[in-house]
Amino acid sequence: MAGPVGVAATLYRISATPVRYAVMDSKKMKESDRAETLEAMCAELSDAGVEGFVGTTVRDGACCLVRYQRRKPLQAVAAALVDVSVINERNILNATLEGMSAVCEAVVRSYNAVSGLGTLTPLTCAILIDGNRVPWTFLSGEERQRVCVQAVRKVEARKRIGVEYPALDGFSCTTVVKGDATLLSIAAASIVAKVARDAYAVSVMHPAFPQYGFDHHKGYCTAAHKAELARWGPSRFHRLDYAPVKGTLGGQRGDAERTPASLEGPVM
Repeated sequence: MAGPVGVAATLYRISATPVRYAVMDSKKMKESDRAETLEAMCAELSDAGVEGFVGTTVRDGACCLVRYQRRKPLQAVAAALVDVSVINERNILNATLEGMSAVCEAVVRSYNAVSGLGTLTPLTCAILIDGNRVPWTFLSGEERQRVCVQAVRKVEARKRIGVEYPALDGFSCTTVVKGDATLLSIAAASIVAKVARDAYAVSVMHPAFPQYGFDHHKGYCTAAHKAELARWGPSRFHRLDYAPVKGTLGGQRGDAERTPASLEGPVM
């Protein structure tokens, strides 16, 4: 209901060696367990650890860690926060799909740039996408043409047109409905995305607008959040096409309750 959408990608090598941390659908894990899992993942890939990874993601809007591990499956992890302005302009689905393309591109580009790691190619790397929709960059030419024809008449179709990522040229993807409940790589990515996004809510959104209680509900659609939204109106972090937010647009904005200086916090 408020804040950016978090997206992430993980790169796992096919290996008989099991991972040494808990991985499952992030929605079914406790906050502390998600943090512990991401900490273990980041410790394998970077000396900066989870603090460096999450901190960079919150500050810059994206981060990617890569390290070749011959004896361990995990090779890379990337996260991105797609700003609420993009969500308001293109809707949550298209914003999420573009974020998926961005993190996939970050993994491929970063991995291939590190000397000695080999090369990720369409023949050596399978890209799995959670859900049943294919990001723009992975659509065939025929599918893109169909969207462009529809876009002449339909605004929603125009929102579907996305960015092409050169590092992903030639790659295709496979969609997996409820992949976060069945596949290691997607489940791990869901943990990464949720931890990074929730950290943004606590460290960026809450200091800017403490009256909403973002440090507790993280911007999700809870009863407490809806109550504060009704009281204060939407802030610049709220997603304007969400029903609870739409119902308050005729009233005051929460931004008006803060001084101009307090509105100059970081926006990604």
